[in-house]
Amino acid sequence: MPEISRRLGGDTDPLNDLRARVLVASAISCLDASYDAWTAGDSKAPLSVLLDQAMGTLSEEN
Repeated sequence: MPEISRRLGGDTDPLNDLRARVLVASAISCLDASYDAWTAGDSKAPLSVLLDQAMGTLSEEN
């Protein structure tokens, strides 16, 4: 996480940079949800496509 904090221009101490922690947690959650859908056979799409879709939902405006 320190590298993510550095790239965001924030504190390199991951405990002090909430943005980096949220980004990492969100990415892991997207991967987890995509993997679950992929292994359950809910979609014929490749895992990479499902992951792109999952991450895309984070930037969608409602």
